[in-house]
Amino acid sequence: MVWLVSLWSDSNSVGHILLVYAIVITVGLLLGRIKIFGISLGVTFVLFAGLAAGYFGFTVNTTVMHFLRDFGLILFVFFIGLQVGPSFFSSFRSGGIQLRNLCTKGG
Repeated sequence: MVWLVSLWSDSNSVGHILLVYAIVITVGLLLGRIKIFGISLGVTFVLFAGLAAGYFGFTVNTTVMHFLRDFGLILFVFFIGLQVGPSFFSSFRSGGIQLRNLCTKGG
């Protein structure tokens, strides 16, 4: 029973950090599915769930928080690159020569 109490109270334990992030992400995803007048916020609601969790006093170790923030940014940039990369280079093949000719003509 001690492990359950420390899971909720010890903000430096890995279990507590994972629990807080899992709760915030789950609540955010569930609330993001709610549609009001046909509009839903989707994954964006995870941000609002995180803001609410911080307001209600959920805290995690700052070192782990900084690591997860940087790691999340790295993953975001990586997956955007995977999604946009192939079309980026194919657009050079299809429209790059036209754009080069347009720039060399002066407008």
